[in-house]
Amino acid sequence: MPDLLATDAIIIDTRELRDNSSIVDTLTPLMGCTSFLIYGPNSKTKTGVSCVLERFSQVTLEYTPSKRADSLPVIYSASLISYFDTSVTGLRGYAFLSWWLEIMRHVSVNSDDSHENTFGLTSNLISAIRSHADDSTLAEFVYKMLTWCGLMPSLNACRECGSP
Repeated sequence: MPDLLATDAIIIDTRELRDNSSIVDTLTPLMGCTSFLIYGPNSKTKTGVSCVLERFSQVTLEYTPSKRADSLPVIYSASLISYFDTSVTGLRGYAFLSWWLEIMRHVSVNSDDSHENTFGLTSNLISAIRSHADDSTLAEFVYKMLTWCGLMPSLNACRECGSP
């Protein structure tokens, strides 16, 4: 077995690639938005994924990094940290997280930081939605994200030169 790396991740989306494999889009604290390849149980490459990779669930992934620039890292195992259950959170929470991902993908792609802020804020947002937070609390998450990426106006100083 090749050397494995591990990371926590939030599942953004999963889509079938072929009969025995899928592409899993994730948000990770070190790599931001990252896609992984996962092989199914009938493929030649055996994986130990013991949990269902549902959208917005938080998992720990063990994977091998991609060897070429045009290939994806391969997931060898995944363990569930927390499951996002829409029967508990409701359609409103699911819709808000879907909208949040559109903002987050833009921030993650255009950010030079280690993506820890984006991952942490998204993880906290999922927890807030699970606890049925009100609209003003959810709006605070969006405000923080837009502020971090420089899309919110700041009337304290000029963004370019810093003068008041």
